[in-house]
Amino acid sequence: METKINIHGALPLKENKYTLLYLFFISNILKCIYFQFTTGLNNLPLVSRSNFNMLLGTLSSLFFIFFLIILIPKININKKIIVFSFLISVLLLVDTNFFRYYRKLISIPVFSSFDFNLVTSVNNSILGLFKFTDIIYLIDLPFLFYISKEFNKTHLYRKRIKYSFQYSFIFLCISFFLFQTSYHISNIQKHTDNSRYVTRKMGLLYAHYYDIKYYFEDKTNNTIVSKSDLSLLNNYYETKNYNSQNKYYGIAKKKNLIVVQVEALQEFIIGKTINGKEITPNINKLLKESIYFNNLYYQIEDGSTSDAEFLCNTSLYPLKEGSVYYRYAENNYPSLAKLVNENGYNSYVCHGFSSIFWNRRQMYETLEFDKFIDSSYYNMDDLMGWDNTALSDISFFKQTFDKFDTSKPFYSFLITLTTHYPFEGFEEYGFNVGAYEGTFIGDYIKAAHYADQSIGVLINELKNRDLYETSVLAIYGDHFAVPLNKKTDLLNYLNLEYSDTEWIKLQKVPLILHYSGLNEGSVNNTTGGQIDIMPTMINLLGLDSKYSLGKDLLNCTYGYAVLRNGSIVTDDYYYFSDKKIVYNIESEKELNISNYKNIIDKYQQELKISDIIISKNLLDRLN
Repeated sequence: METKINIHGALPLKENKYTLLYLFFISNILKCIYFQFTTGLNNLPLVSRSNFNMLLGTLSSLFFIFFLIILIPKININKKIIVFSFLISVLLLVDTNFFRYYRKLISIPVFSSFDFNLVTSVNNSILGLFKFTDIIYLIDLPFLFYISKEFNKTHLYRKRIKYSFQYSFIFLCISFFLFQTSYHISNIQKHTDNSRYVTRKMGLLYAHYYDIKYYFEDKTNNTIVSKSDLSLLNNYYETKNYNSQNKYYGIAKKKNLIVVQVEALQEFIIGKTINGKEITPNINKLLKESIYFNNLYYQIEDGSTSDAEFLCNTSLYPLKEGSVYYRYAENNYPSLAKLVNENGYNSYVCHGFSSIFWNRRQMYETLEFDKFIDSSYYNMDDLMGWDNTALSDISFFKQTFDKFDTSKPFYSFLITLTTHYPFEGFEEYGFNVGAYEGTFIGDYIKAAHYADQSIGVLINELKNRDLYETSVLAIYGDHFAVPLNKKTDLLNYLNLEYSDTEWIKLQKVPLILHYSGLNEGSVNNTTGGQIDIMPTMINLLGLDSKYSLGKDLLNCTYGYAVLRNGSIVTDDYYYFSDKKIVYNIESEKELNISNYKNIIDKYQQELKISDIIISKNLLDRLN
């Protein structure tokens, strides 16, 4: 019998009909593996015990997609392959750039909280994350499309290929077998709370499946309040160790509280010089009159700046996925604004941008601020950052204190924004960064110097209005400035070698606390996080918040910070949740994790407590 040949005369028809499926499999497994290694989730060599589970998990996911391709009826097989290839490519592209900034995969809650205003306002920041090498995720699509088109021309695929139920069942069985092997060897069921661990062990395709599964299970569970939930929360707060020393308690009673959240201000830049000039001269001067907390870690997650606001104003943790400001903006929280309002204060939140950004208008009503002063209240006379759509921080500080009543005790929460990633537009301020000109770190140094200038303007405004000596002033950074994909630039600038522990040490933000006569010029080395800012401040005001999860940094005897991914930093050690490893903070030697399991579980329970309060809105039902 004569064998039919394809248009290129190379392969028999019965082999040709599988060509597109083979190419789909090969190209997508290569792209998935490329993602795992270029993001640093997995390390070479490819064939190693540590990567075995990830390879099995990735293969399992692709075989399951094969099953779906065959199972979906009434659609040409070519079209299904092209569509699935396109979706995987886009997913990899989005994941890669999201990972560069947030060190995790994009999630369903992030998609569900999508805000077009957010994207259009930070498009320079988003575009700045893309690299030319990202084209590798798309490079197979033209070839697949071309081959599909050529096959259609030769009538090879015009007739539906009669894949039987047996074929789809075989793919499903292979997928299930590989999944079960990978799932149980990696012991993944005990670590599903950590998305990076899941991605490292099972691959990104399974990680997205788990994210979808978790999202819908979470939505279902959040409608159910169990006795165990209430019992857990009540027992926790009843046994919480409230410090009895109350050092400094009430020394600033009825005094103003001014809190400034500075965009992307990190601790490593404080006190640095370049070419003999101080990068942060105004902050350096302020430190001589303040307490400087130099061991404070940011604890933000997907909500970024909004997470930092939430941590400071509620002393609860942000969500593991998505932003509280979008997902639970109508719930009840132990708000700092509510607390001071009940004690005779006026409360204001000020931001030189649109009120709908991060859903702030609704969230600030929930937190019970008396007034939200957004860009509509300001003379937008100096636009900087955010594609020149936002008020500059310097103009913001010059105008702000004319916007509210300062004749009675007030709490003002001021949010800066000019120094947002990717740190462009500071050329006219003339700060010479020398050899770093034109580099990412050079741009950040200029931004940090501008932030310092704006803080100098703030201090002058407070002094001119006789508010500097009669107010508690707290200044802190909201989140990281340098994402991990820029680590080489930062480490070279600081003359450091990369290690996991060295990098975590750089994930600090400054906290400066000023009140006349309060340990001026001192440094507090206690390890803490942004969740501790509210308890520390209200102690000075002589106020109490029973449901704060944070601690008073001026009174605690042992410091720690629980990061949203479950990692823990203490005065003595680091625990990395995605690797399940504990390191000594000084020697950086690995420690026996079994010696720390109980205390790690205790610290991580705070995340569970916070999640239950937020997602099930249980604050009013606690004793």
